Amino acid sequence: MDDGELTLVRDGDSFPAGFFGGGVVDAVQGNSAALEHARTYRQYTIAGWTLYLGGLGLGLAGVGLWQAGERNDDSVQAHTGEALVLGGVAALVAGVGFLMGAQPHLWDAINLYNDEVDRRLRLSYWPRPAVPPYAIPPMLPPLAPSSGPQPTPVSPTPASPGSASPTPVPPVPAPALSPPGID
Repeated sequence: MDDGELTLVRDGDSFPAGFFGGGVVDAVQGNSAALEHARTYRQYTIAGWTLYLGGLGLGLAGVGLWQAGERNDDSVQAHTGEALVLGGVAALVAGVGFLMGAQPHLWDAINLYNDEVDRRLRLSYWPRPAVPPYAIPPMLPPLAPSSGPQPTPVSPTPASPGSASPTPVPPVPAPALSPPGID
């Protein structure tokens, strides 16, 4: 803020936003996404103020015409004044809608520009570490059968006829649970 007016600073240069937002467009030059939002902000602001001021003038003229028609008992003039007042109010509301819709585009333009500056600074201060490219390891040749001695497989030893197999132990039944106090 400089003297109560939104001022944007880029590379040491100040850009006052201006009544219709032309300074915002100048401040974000070089970033296409931010420039698109800045232009939308400027267009919505111009449309909003035009509709707002036009609606205000139309409404005031309508009130004057309406009152003059009422005083002179001229119903055509009074109804024309009423129609102008309604048209003026509609233009006022539409203008306020455009002005309110312009504000998010202003902040989007500023944020998108700053994000791009941050990204460029981040890359210049902290370069990405060099990562070696991924290489597929070489395939091993198939194993050739060796001509040396081969190990012999171990066969299970048969049980001696004199050893008896252990007799199975019968399971022990679990004690029955009963509610307390009942035996």
